[in-house]
Amino acid sequence: MGSTYKLVGIKNQSRTLNISRTDYTENLCPTLLSNTSSSPNLLISNSDHVEVTLYYGCPSPTPPGFSAQFTCKSNNTDMTGYFVTVNNYVLSMTAPSLITYLTTCNNSVKVLVRQLALVSLLQNPNATQLLGAINEGFDLDLLMGLGNYGLLWVHQ
Repeated sequence: MGSTYKLVGIKNQSRTLNISRTDYTENLCPTLLSNTSSSPNLLISNSDHVEVTLYYGCPSPTPPGFSAQFTCKSNNTDMTGYFVTVNNYVLSMTAPSLITYLTTCNNSVKVLVRQLALVSLLQNPNATQLLGAINEGFDLDLLMGLGNYGLLWVHQ
């Protein structure tokens, strides 16, 4: 089962929809862990977003100096999760011990955030900033294929 999204806004000028995930509206602890994705036949995302990876079910102790974390409650037990804003290749080159640690976590989820929201998140990497960046959403160009008839911009 995939993720569900809510419409945050419509930009008629640029023909984009701004959407955000519904499972991260209240907190960073959804009941179902799934990556942000789009149907390749319907939605084509624009380039104004970046991927953030959230890690769940990570073992103790916390890596020293790693502050990009959040807390989730699972079965009345607090567990610490982490997030990174670079891909695994970059992380393996800059912080190999951190990537080794993160591979021991039970789950990871990729979410999309706007590049501008990422700037704020990098300046203050905490759970509140992360949740705000996710809820700000990301933009999609919505196109529908019509075979030989070309493409149709679908809007409300």
